[in-house]
Amino acid sequence: MQEGQAEPARLTEAYDLLKKAVERLAAVGVIEWEEEKGPGLFTIDIEVALGRKKGPAGFDADAEKRLLYTYMGRLSAAAGNYAEAVRYLTGKVELYAELPADTDQTDVLNEQAVVWSQIGAYEMARAKAAAAASAYRRAVALEERAGNLEGAAAAAVSFGRAVLHLAAQAEPPADLDVLAAEAIEAHRRLLGSIRLEGAGHLVAREAALTTNLALLLEPAPRATGGAE
Repeated sequence: MQEGQAEPARLTEAYDLLKKAVERLAAVGVIEWEEEKGPGLFTIDIEVALGRKKGPAGFDADAEKRLLYTYMGRLSAAAGNYAEAVRYLTGKVELYAELPADTDQTDVLNEQAVVWSQIGAYEMARAKAAAAASAYRRAVALEERAGNLEGAAAAAVSFGRAVLHLAAQAEPPADLDVLAAEAIEAHRRLLGSIRLEGAGHLVAREAALTTNLALLLEPAPRATGGAE
């Protein structure tokens, strides 16, 4: 879908449903809603009012707020506005700093990794391979910290593909060698972990990592002075 294209009726319905969800949260005293005009499909400013009123028993205001940012990102992407989708998901990442100290860190790391991988996908969709590579690199690090081998392998494959995309550009970024070295190291490290653990269920990831690694190790083509 090209940026700016959308299905107005369905997006309007989704937007209305989202707004109702936010209003419902406002009714229990943990979310305040402010809507204002902006350049994108819609602009939403949410402020968590924790401490002013308590939510119902078992209600996780932090999780609900992160979920709302996820929906906003999806709706923006559905409208073809990937820049806005990235903005919402980047905002979601910032929310993790607000979590209580006793929050399960493994879950937080996994959630953040998924968000960064989604940001990477949206950056690739809007032809921002350098930004995508940076996002996927973060996802790899987070998945490894969480001990999620499969998630780390998936993120590394995407990281490698973004770097290969950059390498194929007529004017690669100045830090391409650094990105390629990091991608190669990540691929080697994860392939070693997969083989060490005998993770047979990751055979598809192993194959993708192996293919990527072979391509990343190929010397970059050099410009020549004349026709061959």
